[in-house]
Amino acid sequence: MASANLKSAGIDLMISNNTPLKLLYAGGLDESKGIERFMEATERVDAPFEIHICGKGTLAETLKAMCDASRHDAVFHGLVDRDQLVELQTICHVGLNPHRIDLHSGGAWPFKVVEYLAGCGTVFCSQRDRKSVV
Repeated sequence: MASANLKSAGIDLMISNNTPLKLLYAGGLDESKGIERFMEATERVDAPFEIHICGKGTLAETLKAMCDASRHDAVFHGLVDRDQLVELQTICHVGLNPHRIDLHSGGAWPFKVVEYLAGCGTVFCSQRDRKSVV
């Protein structure tokens, strides 16, 4: 699959002063949460960015290995306390909620979306009608 050349599409992931966009995922680390698929997709992005992953679950070791192997600045924090989470929310620009809608028959509205809006200010969510990440 081809790399996502965001610069040629007119999309720049740099914030002011050459600071890369900082992404945060905080939550359960299992297949239904979609973070593993999101991490796989990031390897096709050519623009620099940071991603921070916090939480616990069955995919913790897999996600830690993905962060270690990533060509991007990917940090696996594991389970963090409330103060650490708030700190990450204040330094990150976008909170991620890539839930696998196909694995949530009743839909998904995690409280983290509200926390992301208060801390990060921007939320990246799954789209229900297309069962994809937008």
